[in-house]
Amino acid sequence: MRVIHVAPTPFGATGLLGGGERYPLELARALAAETDCELVTFGRRPNEVPDPSGLQIRTLPALAYLGGHPAHPLAPGLPGALAHADLVHTHHMRSTPSAPPRRTRVIYGGADPERFRLDPAATRRGVLFVGRLTPHKGVERLIEALPGGAQLRVAGSAGHDRALPERAYPLLLRRLASVRDVTFLGPVPDDRLPSLYSEAAVLALPSVQRTCYGRWVPVSELLGLAALEAMASGTPVVCSRLGGLPEVVRDGLTGFLVEPGDGRQLGERLDQVLNDPALAARLGRNARELVLERFTWQKCARRCLAAYGELVGG
Repeated sequence: MRVIHVAPTPFGATGLLGGGERYPLELARALAAETDCELVTFGRRPNEVPDPSGLQIRTLPALAYLGGHPAHPLAPGLPGALAHADLVHTHHMRSTPSAPPRRTRVIYGGADPERFRLDPAATRRGVLFVGRLTPHKGVERLIEALPGGAQLRVAGSAGHDRALPERAYPLLLRRLASVRDVTFLGPVPDDRLPSLYSEAAVLALPSVQRTCYGRWVPVSELLGLAALEAMASGTPVVCSRLGGLPEVVRDGLTGFLVEPGDGRQLGERLDQVLNDPALAARLGRNARELVLERFTWQKCARRCLAAYGELVGG
């Protein structure tokens, strides 16, 4: 069976550094070990690159982007690129409201447990955030909720917010951070992520639906690959009860869920993990065990192949 994945934006320096962009790449890599798989994405110039996993990655030139948004490319070459596919798997497309639940399958995402490992020798300290610096990620609430004496490291690039006030969000974060122990690492190379997770006492993902500017974002968090990567590294997660996060982070078992925008609750849970090493170690061990049980990319690929089989088989 020949499967082609279509993702609007590549992951990396030529596209965006985000979980939504990493997901199609990692899933397609895992599937390439099981079936004939290609990833099609879009950019300024055509390109074809063989990935070490065996995945073929093809970039089609985009003539334009609807609304100027990088997730909406227009590429005349797409029909031809899909001509020989048995099945096309698209990413970042909304399901139709009438899609019957009996025809819907949840495959989740994953983390590589060999790359993201529990390091018993690591010295863990402070809070880590990994993600784009855009208002619906709620980083300003995290900075304000940071327990006294705690360190926060923020890894990620600015979002693609084109208009004010959202475009100035990184400046707001730096202003809030000026009186706290906060380090902005900027875009972090992929090979630096495992050590960042291993060095952190806790990962925080404080996403919100109502931003600090009053804007309502109905889908502010998808699955949260950063949560799974941290869990694979044995790092507890404190996150908002939003999107797919409650389906991968088990409250009180692998971390804690807090109500979106509740800075007091966020700060209390971070303080609890930071000041109870035995609790943090237990949560971290449980988190890695859960990833090994359900959330490796290999297991995700097998769930995906089972769904493909149902579709192709009628």
